[in-house]
Amino acid sequence: MGDAPVLRARGRAGDACGCRGMPEEVRRFARLRTLCEGALELPEDQRPGWIGRMCEGDEELIAEVEEILRRVDEGGTLAEFFNGPRR
Repeated sequence: MGDAPVLRARGRAGDACGCRGMPEEVRRFARLRTLCEGALELPEDQRPGWIGRMCEGDEELIAEVEEILRRVDEGGTLAEFFNGPRR
């Protein structure tokens, strides 16, 4: 079972994003980005289990990650999602 290099050092996405002390909205956004980056480093067949473990049962967060990954799989980029569309 592979684990994404982005998150393996700390084990929890909430800790790996380096967002302690930030407002909740900023922490969640940073965690979402970290999760997406980590998931993209894995083969597609390993992503669902890894995402479930890293999101610790947070169904809303799982759904958000899966939606972003779906958009990336359809040709989008994480930069477009997190930084806005290219101009």
